[in-house]
Amino acid sequence: MRRPGSVSGSAPAVYAHDIAAAFAAQTSTKRFDMLLDSVAYNAPVGILALLLVAGLLYRAGRPRDWRPLMVSVFVLGSCMLISAANTTEKSDLAALVVVPLVLIAALKPQLPRWAGGDDRGRTPVAFLAGLILLLIATTAPIAGKDVLALGNSVSRRDVVAAPPASQRITSPHLGDFVVPPDSNWQTAYRSAHDVPAMLDDGLALLRRHIRPGDHVFSMSLANPFQFALGLPPVTGGPLWWDLGISFDADTYPPAEQVFGDAQQVMVPTLRNGQGCCQDTVETMTRLYGDHLARSFRIAETTTNWTLLTRR
Repeated sequence: MRRPGSVSGSAPAVYAHDIAAAFAAQTSTKRFDMLLDSVAYNAPVGILALLLVAGLLYRAGRPRDWRPLMVSVFVLGSCMLISAANTTEKSDLAALVVVPLVLIAALKPQLPRWAGGDDRGRTPVAFLAGLILLLIATTAPIAGKDVLALGNSVSRRDVVAAPPASQRITSPHLGDFVVPPDSNWQTAYRSAHDVPAMLDDGLALLRRHIRPGDHVFSMSLANPFQFALGLPPVTGGPLWWDLGISFDADTYPPAEQVFGDAQQVMVPTLRNGQGCCQDTVETMTRLYGDHLARSFRIAETTTNWTLLTRR
């Protein structure tokens, strides 16, 4: 996140340091709670998958072959551990599709050729039905949501094809991103339908002040401006600021590192009752407020943003 690497854009040692810093910012209780949430959410699919694996092994005449079952347990457990350590989403474990693939490989002699097996004879219907059910159980959470999302996109095509100007973002990189005017869920700092106007306000503010090659830091969960304006990214801090996940009041990078190459700093205006991440901005302000006061001055304030520029 701080120095370019060969493949990922981050030097391996720097990436490992950032992961370790995020881990330090998460309390043991929080990580355990996230793991429990992941286990509870995925338990129905996990139990069904393991029962189907055991049943299919028994039906195939291999009740003592524990290898596919152990691989399935490992895949399920590692998926939940990775999910709990990296996100609070709890679900959408794409790697679960490995479970039926492992079973297909293990039961190759009993499967028909069209399913990747060796058996030229007739495979029992119950056997194939169990395998199909396993595929559905492990892929449906993601595939089902994708199908619903596609259906919703098709049904709302008129909104995307000819949206109100207020729902588009005035950036060549984000111009195709449309937020329907009736979208009311809470994003980081605004209700969803207010996000385009908030970003447009910030982009217009920056266009009045920035120069080519400037680095812009945003005191927010993520920084939309460097991508929207095609600016070089600020180096020195994490890619996202999520209180209790990537940093906290005790574990955070020093101000000189975070703002070292930033010429401009954008601070969002917080509104009561809007947004889920106001505590992130408030904590960042407490941690870095003194440094910002010494090194930056207020250049301009709008309805949604305050722009600080380096003294």
